[in-house]
Amino acid sequence: MNGQHYGPVGDAGTVTSNLALSVDNLATTYQVADLQSDSDLAKLVRVAEVATTE
Repeated sequence: MNGQHYGPVGDAGTVTSNLALSVDNLATTYQVADLQSDSDLAKLVRVAEVATTE
């Protein structure tokens, strides 16, 4: 959101449901993801960013 990546939403391998996807809810419920300490998430973000620019 607004150039920032938020999460995680839940533990690895779990499904999260009934999550309100409004900007206000996500910004107040979750913190900005630390891509420096989570290399798997950083890779996923890079792939997603490349896919959206193609």
